[in-house]
Amino acid sequence: MAVQRECTAPTLIGPGDANGTVTAASPIRFRWGKVEHAERYRVVYSLDNGNGTENVLGETKKTELEATVPPGVIKWRVYTIDHECEAVSGSLKFISPGAPPACQQPSASVTPATARATAGERVTLTATATGTAPVTLQWYEGAAGDRSKPSGSGTTFTSAPLTVNTSFWCEASNACGTAASNVVAVTVTPACTAPAITTQPQSTTISEGQSVTLSMAASGTAPFTYRWFQGAAGDRSKPVG
Repeated sequence: MAVQRECTAPTLIGPGDANGTVTAASPIRFRWGKVEHAERYRVVYSLDNGNGTENVLGETKKTELEATVPPGVIKWRVYTIDHECEAVSGSLKFISPGAPPACQQPSASVTPATARATAGERVTLTATATGTAPVTLQWYEGAAGDRSKPSGSGTTFTSAPLTVNTSFWCEASNACGTAASNVVAVTVTPACTAPAITTQPQSTTISEGQSVTLSMAASGTAPFTYRWFQGAAGDRSKPVG
């Protein structure tokens, strides 16, 4: 009569210890010693504060298995399986913080939504970004999607001195991908130039009771307003038109 061979249980290597004082983050590499004649191994776990129900992580012919487990104190062990018998190891415990959170796509929003500047001035824009860190921000001058003029990086951007109308936007990037912000249009107005009289009114002689027509010309930033006075230069006591 044939004698049934006795199966040998594997020796667990890690992660964990008898008391569950070790922390291991998912995905976790479960390892154990090789058992002669074993055809495959089945790895199971249970939550130490649960109802004791064992959950199968997987089966393998190797002496290790990588898997993800939920957060909590994890108790695991390994079954040796061949065509004649089955044996189960002792158990180890470890603390699992759970799987890392899923990567969230980035997004970016720029304020102010529009901006104005006088020729020669700069504008400062601020971007607010969301998504899984780290998120990087790259600024561009031009229409949405135009990357031909990179202008800066970071959450705050200050332009070079501006002379014409333009626009700016930024692109947020992280491990998940990229996203474009809103486009900020910047209106640039000419610098104000103080007025100067380029053609002075000319002295003239008239007879008593006659009227006279005087003219002058000015340069500077339009529009102009004109006031006429009777009297010496600087005397504003008699406005006449």
